Amino acid sequence: MAKYPVEISDSEGIVDAVNYVLSGPAGLGQNFAGFSSSATGYLTGNFRVPYTSATFVPTYVDPISLSTAEMLDGRTFKFTFAATQAAPPFQAGNIIQTYNFTNDWYNDFWSPIGVAECTVDYVIVRVSNFLPDPGPDTGGGTVYFSTANIPDISTDCNARVTVTGPTDRVFINAQLNSIPSYSAVDTSPLDYIIRINRYRGETNNDPTNQGYIFDFDDNNPNGPATVAERHYYTGSLEPTSGQVFAVAITGGTNHIARTTFPTTYSVLATPTSGTGSNCSLNIEILPRIGKSSTGLSSGGPYFWPGSTASDYTTEPTNYKSPTAVSEAAGVLTITVDNSTTPFVVNQSLTLTGADPYNGTYKVVTATATYIEVATAVTGTATLVDCEIFNPYYNVVLTIAGGGTGFVTGDTLLVKGSDIGGVDGTNDMTLEVGATAAGTSAEVAAYDTVFTSVIDTPGPGYYWYILEVTFDTLTGSAEMTSNQFNYRGLTAQVVKE
Repeated sequence: MAKYPVEISDSEGIVDAVNYVLSGPAGLGQNFAGFSSSATGYLTGNFRVPYTSATFVPTYVDPISLSTAEMLDGRTFKFTFAATQAAPPFQAGNIIQTYNFTNDWYNDFWSPIGVAECTVDYVIVRVSNFLPDPGPDTGGGTVYFSTANIPDISTDCNARVTVTGPTDRVFINAQLNSIPSYSAVDTSPLDYIIRINRYRGETNNDPTNQGYIFDFDDNNPNGPATVAERHYYTGSLEPTSGQVFAVAITGGTNHIARTTFPTTYSVLATPTSGTGSNCSLNIEILPRIGKSSTGLSSGGPYFWPGSTASDYTTEPTNYKSPTAVSEAAGVLTITVDNSTTPFVVNQSLTLTGADPYNGTYKVVTATATYIEVATAVTGTATLVDCEIFNPYYNVVLTIAGGGTGFVTGDTLLVKGSDIGGVDGTNDMTLEVGATAAGTSAEVAAYDTVFTSVIDTPGPGYYWYILEVTFDTLTGSAEMTSNQFNYRGLTAQVVKE
């Protein structure tokens, strides 16, 4: 360390003091470097620049089926998607993985350089070394992108410095505020690791494109290449994927007459295949409009295979205005013009404005001038704007809670007793049409600060980088994105 105060005759002390000043903060010497930003950025997952993006970047892409694989040249390979994608799924520099090809040569982790071009129809990757042509593969395969369990993914926080003396010290400061997001089909642990790593630069010996190649400096006798690290362990990331997103009714019918309109039931569906659980539904009983039929039985059917929400409305249909309502021996006679769009035997109808007979009934007799329905209600009808209408009761399904662990094709059962009927007689069967595998949830923000980390690597040209690892341990979690806010890293060489 330079002396203070320095005597006039102490030439060595003067030299040390000058060197110390020259190695100080930015503007005073060449041995100070760093990066800082408070602008929002997103991790790309690349091992080459750009390490971050100003716009949202996914760090996980679901597996995509491929049709062909081929070599374009000794370092460039093209994978064609089996179906056109809605948008280019991969970013330049992404390190993608392919598998399931007939030719095992194409089943690989493509790094470096990674993705060179991506469209909605294909993705092209490049590697650093020249390889022999394995010939095309048309047997199909699969490609995906994941940053889970890949060690030390670089951020834009980095600094390059030159160390000239064996006892020179590098003072490093770094901070990172990050918000990772994930998806998981079951409860999963996560160890989110943030490290300051040191890489040693060596010239590439390329006379036409001179530069440096940086390798992880794990053979340095002066100290480990990881100069500082923090672990953030989360033991139970909640499931987010495998939620039921859409269902189709594949069977069942319900002939329970309804006396109220509408009726909503909240039910927990019972899985009958697959490993999913906790799918809850809101089932709203509604009249169906524009689907009139003379073959309907009392009260329904209000669901059938292929039912979709677009078939339904909250409004009843087929209004008629009776002129009289009378009751005798448990039979209610409704005088009405039934000659057009008639109600028929075994249909159901709802009567309003005819107290005390308001309700839903099964038609037992139907003529052009009157309708008879069975009833146990007795009394004298009071006609006040009396209307009857065919409710054609049906169902609208709303997924209240998609549950976890479901896949397309799983089957569900809704018990008849849960929707106003009888178990085994009025059950509803469903099939999962889609799952929300792409959903994700944010992890709480991590605010990491490394202050005054001291490294003594010995003479050389070094690159210090703030890097992250998502170790999902034995879980199913995939890291879908990682947002950065304020962040930075500085490295300063100080003469000893």
